[in-house]
Amino acid sequence: FDTNVNDISKLQGLRRSVTQISAPWTVGQYLDRADPSVRDWFPYEIRQLHRKNLTDGAGQVRGVSRLAYRAAIENNRLAPLTQQLAGILRAADDNEISGVRVMIASSLAGGTGAGVFLQVALYMRELLETSFNRKNVLVRGAFVLPDVLVGTGAIKDDEQVRNVRANGYACLKELDAITRVASAANGHLESVTIELEYRPA
Repeated sequence: FDTNVNDISKLQGLRRSVTQISAPWTVGQYLDRADPSVRDWFPYEIRQLHRKNLTDGAGQVRGVSRLAYRAAIENNRLAPLTQQLAGILRAADDNEISGVRVMIASSLAGGTGAGVFLQVALYMRELLETSFNRKNVLVRGAFVLPDVLVGTGAIKDDEQVRNVRANGYACLKELDAITRVASAANGHLESVTIELEYRPA
């Protein structure tokens, strides 16, 4: 998945394997047509974001990625993914598949992956259960954390370092929150949680 059409265009050999999760609108144009509930979670009051093109990538802003992903779902841009899944599941006899395992690999430092890693996991589970009648779906993730980019010098600007660390921290807190909710729903109130501490430089 990627929001940035410029990055996608560079992937000559992988183009058919990339799903563009952005629509040709600015943030403001999409907000004008989206239902009002979007304002409950998107930082609508930051007017500079309204001019940002969704196809230019999230630019380390997780909310922009989520907005682009929402627009992509509404505009059926995930249909190629559904077709690819159908092809994979057709390739093996139903008797050979007792369950489906999904692996999500993403960075939790930038905007696109950090903004939608949980939404993608939930979407994939629902898609496989409802559209493909798969009841045994296991979703796992492998994530690149911000210090990989900071420690290697890939990101040097102080503001970007703060941004990617804040994104990573927010992602882990969201993962912890959803784990707690899921554990409570299954009756496991004494669940293992993630203890985190974030100290901006």
